Amino acid sequence: PTNKPPDTPSGGEDTGAAYEELLSLLLGRGIVSPDIENDPDTPQYQSLVWLSRDPNYDDYTEDRVIQRYALAVLAHSTGAAEQLSSRERKRRGLLDGWLEYSDECTWYTSSSSDVCDESGRYVTIDIQDWNLGGSLPPELALLSDSLRNLVLNGNRLRSFIPPELGSLSLLETLRLSQNRFDGRIATHLGLLNNLEILDLGFNQLTGTIATEVAGLQSLVVLNLNNNELRGTIPPEISNLGDTLVHLALNDNSLTGDIPNEITDLNNLQTLTLGNNDFDGDMPRNICRLRELEVLSLDCEAQGCQCCTECAEESTTEVTSEPTSVPTRAATGEPTGAPVAAPVPITAAPTVPPMTDSPTVPPATAAPTDKPTQCMTGIQSRSSCYERGADIEISFSNCDPQDDDWVGLYSASEDFSNLPNPPIWSWACGTRNCRDAVNSMRMPLNEMHASNNAWPLREGTYVVILARNSAQPYTAFAVSSEFTIQDTC
Repeated sequence: PTNKPPDTPSGGEDTGAAYEELLSLLLGRGIVSPDIENDPDTPQYQSLVWLSRDPNYDDYTEDRVIQRYALAVLAHSTGAAEQLSSRERKRRGLLDGWLEYSDECTWYTSSSSDVCDESGRYVTIDIQDWNLGGSLPPELALLSDSLRNLVLNGNRLRSFIPPELGSLSLLETLRLSQNRFDGRIATHLGLLNNLEILDLGFNQLTGTIATEVAGLQSLVVLNLNNNELRGTIPPEISNLGDTLVHLALNDNSLTGDIPNEITDLNNLQTLTLGNNDFDGDMPRNICRLRELEVLSLDCEAQGCQCCTECAEESTTEVTSEPTSVPTRAATGEPTGAPVAAPVPITAAPTVPPMTDSPTVPPATAAPTDKPTQCMTGIQSRSSCYERGADIEISFSNCDPQDDDWVGLYSASEDFSNLPNPPIWSWACGTRNCRDAVNSMRMPLNEMHASNNAWPLREGTYVVILARNSAQPYTAFAVSSEFTIQDTC
């Protein structure tokens, strides 16, 4: 081949025979096209070269070779193979181990569980909130004999969701929310008969809700919220009546009547349909669903009498005045009383526990114990960040609640009348988690930003820790100042 890798790779092994053997295997199984060598910049060719240089190549079974090849293509396609200095890689914790000549079962994962089964076969790919870019490769279908969980939410993945994912017949969880996927929802996903969680919220998906989705009769969670979906809710949704617990279709452009078939979803606990263009009233029998705990609609348009939340976008501003204003101290702790802080919300309602929506209904009473009694503070991990770089922060809290959040403000902000922060996250690290945490080290980046807020402009900033309880919202800790510059 014209683009064969060098005969003496860094591992010290002769890869000529390994390269030819691997290429023959991939061609024989129809995994690669005969012209793969014509473009050495493709993830497929780069993965071929990488794997052929593996000093342990001769010890792998064919199935193990195919597994490592599929994972390598994923890494090259999404930026997991990004070449960074060891210091930057350690700082970001970027996919430690990926594309190293080590056991792939030890490569980085966001999951606390083992990613491989006892036979060393991949059952879980879980990489959340790491700003991976690029697109999903169809080669993931090569893991169809083992993969059960594919979790890549909170990244920057784009393009369409490959229909080849429909070949992952064992898949139980598919979570791709908070990315940049576009195009239609592949009808091939209707082949995933074991799928229990389908979470595609907060993308740019278009088209209609495919009736094939209604064929997923093991489905427990269906989140398609915050996309650009049009058309009607298919009546075939009633096929999910025995299993579906959470249904989130809010913040799309769905039209027509809300179908009566939704009332056949007897186990439904959460239903969010707000911020669409539905006609007519809500089916009355929805109020008779005994398990329903959260029901959110456009109350005025649908005439909802049993809704727990109304989805109309709120324009209410926090106007209460604080009794005093904290000053920014070197320790990162406020020296004065808590201030009134904003509730960082979006228009969509909360759908616990799987929804990506950060909205929370207002509480009826303020917390009785002030976390400031034991708060050790919040701080930025650096005094300067270059524009577009992750802002590393850390905090500790001995009285955490699931309503605690972190916000970023200009240091020149008037702390007696805080607006909604341009960058914010729940204290557990994302906008879609809701967990109480005692301490956290986390990056703030584009995934936590409002429209056009990222990258941040040059200037001086602080971060605060606050609680989303009853008004007034209180800032429990304020960091020392740090700067954003083009070059630090």
